[in-house]
This record gives sequence, C-alpha cells and structure tokens, in this order.
Amino acid sequence: MKLPDNGLQLAALTLVLLLSGCTVYPSKVPFDQGYARCELVSRQLALNYEWLEANTHADLLRGLGDCQQSAEVCLAAYVVIIGGWTAGSAIVSGSVFLAGNTIHWLEYQGRCDDSGLRQLIKRAMPPLQAAPMQISRY
Repeated sequence: MKLPDNGLQLAALTLVLLLSGCTVYPSKVPFDQGYARCELVSRQLALNYEWLEANTHADLLRGLGDCQQSAEVCLAAYVVIIGGWTAGSAIVSGSVFLAGNTIHWLEYQGRCDDSGLRQLIKRAMPPLQAAPMQISRY
C-alpha cells in the first residue's frame, strides 16, 4: 500500500493517528477516610486511558500493506479498525463509569450521615415537625 497522494487523505490519516488509538477503561479510586466510617460497599470509579503502542499502529499498517484494494479502501479499513476500537472502549467504559458512580453516590447518600441529602433532610425536619398538622377535606 502506498501513502495517499491527496493531501486531504494524508491529513485524515494523521488525524486518526493522533486522536485515536487509545483504550479507555474504568478504575477504582482509593477509599477516602470519610468513606471508611460509612461502611460503603461500592467504590468510586475514574476513567483512565492508555495509548496503543506505536508498534501496534505499525503492525496494523503493515497488515494493511497487503491490501489488494485501492489505497482509499485500505485507509478506510484502518480508520474503522482504530476508530472503532477507541469509540467502543470509550462507550462501554463510560457506561460502566456512569452506572458505577451513580450506585456509589446513591449508597453514600443513604448510608453516610454527612451526605448532602441527609443534611438537607435534617435542616428541613425541625420546621416540618413544628408546623401544626391540619387536615382539610376537599
């Protein structure tokens, strides 16, 4: 496979090499001392990434060098493979990240006394308890 002669194709190849080719994955955040007293089961997650090694791109390009199609078809295959890997790992890992942190937030709000939701309820309770109870029929 020869390099594209068209400047736009070369720019697209360069852009794909620079912006893609990484793997996104969720990882656990170390426990904070505040979480220890709440006895939480879930862990907070963070999103991390790692770039694919340069030889991975080189091996893929070498494999596409045997491509029997035109340079445009081979370049499109490369873009789909590398871009699809990055997009797929970002979508799956992002979904795990959002679901895991939502569960962690809900557990924190339910178990920890210093959570924002519990503090709000504690501030609202005295006025509600002091208000006379009136029952009206409509």
